[in-house]
Amino acid sequence: SDSTEITGLTPVTNYDFYVKGNCSATSSSYAVKVSAFSPCAAIATPFFENFDAQSSGFSTNPSLPACWEYYRGISNASNFATYQYTYSSSFSPGYSGLNSLRMYASSSTTYIGDTSISMTPEIQGLDSASKMIEFYGRKTSSFYDGEFYLTVANANGDVSSIRIVDTVKLNSTTYEKYTYYLDGTQSGDSRVGFMLVCDGGTESSLLDNIQILDIPPCPEPTALSLTGATRTSATIAWSSSSTAFNIEVGPVGYSQGTGASYTSTTTSFTATGLTSNTYYDAYVRANCTATGDGTSNWVGPFTFKTECGSFSAPYTETFGYSDGSGNSGNPDLPDCWQVNNYSTYNQIVYVDKSSFAGN
Repeated sequence: SDSTEITGLTPVTNYDFYVKGNCSATSSSYAVKVSAFSPCAAIATPFFENFDAQSSGFSTNPSLPACWEYYRGISNASNFATYQYTYSSSFSPGYSGLNSLRMYASSSTTYIGDTSISMTPEIQGLDSASKMIEFYGRKTSSFYDGEFYLTVANANGDVSSIRIVDTVKLNSTTYEKYTYYLDGTQSGDSRVGFMLVCDGGTESSLLDNIQILDIPPCPEPTALSLTGATRTSATIAWSSSSTAFNIEVGPVGYSQGTGASYTSTTTSFTATGLTSNTYYDAYVRANCTATGDGTSNWVGPFTFKTECGSFSAPYTETFGYSDGSGNSGNPDLPDCWQVNNYSTYNQIVYVDKSSFAGN
């Protein structure tokens, strides 16, 4: 026969095949080499993608990994309204290598509502509501909101099947880890998407090291935040379905295990006896021992700062902490300093430096 079926292959894998004719027991034709990708198929968790095997794309060529789906909903045929692509840069690298997923949206009001979505390959059991996603992300400028949406869609990535399951807001211009539990999926959900919508503000974000995993028996707390601070106390909060937690607090950069330990039965905790104008690190984990599921991984460090207090004289400030990169939007002043412009004119104050004057 001039064809055959080969089984036991791994989906989405590039294979080389060599074929030669067998003319007799002592004679055969030259071997011919062909290469082919095995077809896409639903991928079992854990799923991981860091985009490092991809070539860099651009606004009209997303160059996404094999079996990803890409959708753009634009009303004016502009290639520059919103787009996503594999981005490679030594100047602005990914979290673990040069590559990352870049997401961009224009600030033009003409494009409001235009949408771009990058969707992962099909994930086995995504619709079981037992999966979670982790990734590292950053916005490329502090002037951007860093907001986009997590979505799910069916196996084909049909637009009619896309649903928003969470809103992501990147906090920083440096990479941070984000975790979301996909426990609200429904029957037929097969792909996770990253959706960016034009809203009249420029957006430019980078994502890397995307993982889809099984939710563990004792899930980690997520979305740690500072909800209040005084000179001597601070309240942190988090999201979790658990009902018991361990908390550890210490000076910023401390070695975990040497800080002050606390417990909580709610998703918040107030640390007291702190020092004013001081940075601290906090770690939180869920404690599921009551149900026989042990404890989660620690989440942290989450860095927070107490309110400013008075300073003792003599007081000196040399501004030597700064690289002199302040500007009108970010004055880069020392902690507890404040800028108040009482003039109707555009007067600005910020930390600067020069080769002849220093900071």
